[in-house]
Amino acid sequence: MTNYDVVIIGGGISGIWTAYVAASRGKKVALIDPSLGSGGTGRCAGIHTTQLALEIDVKLSKRSLEMLDEFAEKYECSEIREKCGFLSVEETWMARESSKTLARLGVAHILLSKDELSKLVPNIMVKDEEFGVYTPDDVLINISSLYRAMRKILGELNVAIYEQVLIKKVEEKEGYVVAVRSNNHVELKGDHYVFAAGPWNKDLLRRSGIWSPPTIIYICQALSFSRPADMKIIPTYFQDSHVYLRPEGISQLIVGNGYAKIVEDPDDYPARAEPEYIEEISEKLCERLVDPSQIRFIGGWSGPCSTTPDGYPMLGKIPGLKNAYIIDGLDGYGIMRAPAMAELLIHAISKDVMDDLPSEFDPARFNGLKNFEPKVIELHS
Repeated sequence: MTNYDVVIIGGGISGIWTAYVAASRGKKVALIDPSLGSGGTGRCAGIHTTQLALEIDVKLSKRSLEMLDEFAEKYECSEIREKCGFLSVEETWMARESSKTLARLGVAHILLSKDELSKLVPNIMVKDEEFGVYTPDDVLINISSLYRAMRKILGELNVAIYEQVLIKKVEEKEGYVVAVRSNNHVELKGDHYVFAAGPWNKDLLRRSGIWSPPTIIYICQALSFSRPADMKIIPTYFQDSHVYLRPEGISQLIVGNGYAKIVEDPDDYPARAEPEYIEEISEKLCERLVDPSQIRFIGGWSGPCSTTPDGYPMLGKIPGLKNAYIIDGLDGYGIMRAPAMAELLIHAISKDVMDDLPSEFDPARFNGLKNFEPKVIELHS
């Protein structure tokens, strides 16, 4: 049996970045997932923007973007992201406040009036009371390309990837996790264990009698529309309706609004978008396009996410355990937060300095919490 420095459960965006950061620092790493990138990460819209409401999220997103660029340049895989910028259309006062926050945190951006917006995005309707905040360095991430590159690099870094493996049991003894066991009799041991399985953390930890994370699991949906190739579109967010849109190739749009349907089981998501959702988003999209007759609905999909009772993620030691950690509750913003959070966690593990992690993310803040209303708190827009 092989012993590892770090055993990571979950191969979504949090898991792969945790594995990469740890292995890059010389750690012997095992990564376990039934199919890398097949969960919520594989179903996301791929937007990475630094335009988030909370300062801590802006900092995390900015650092994550730097890490993505460093990875792309180091391993010559520029195809993993497309620098196309991101536009947030907001009420004038809100846009000015957003600009102040971005300026304070050193994020390159441009504040745009209605007339300036009409030149940047001529196919979008802008209201008289609205301004735009444009961050030119934001990107779209090609999830398939990112995973191809990550598989290759993790292999070169000697990360042991266990796929077609579903963890069924976490074995704990005297405050330490001593092994994880799978459905096909794989047993892995390590000095440290990171639970980065997102919505699937809850059931695994609870079944194992380790901890009952107070996470709320919900389903997000996204839609695909055809568009003419000459329709100029950049990734855009409308604050009034929470609708986002982004180009997909030269002839499609991906559209959503973060609508959250709470479920018990992260595998309980519909294969197709719900008819009511299609109707709602289509109406809101048509209100924002100069010529909505140019688009046609193609289809939709959904995927699972997790959040917490206070809307902040969890990052740090699992309460009651000395060598097990959790990254969870990223609330649909995993692409923007996970790389930087993985870096923080591996640094804290390596130096044994949990106090260096953001205190508002400490999983122990939920100790003693028994009853809470399952709802999704929007902190990020």
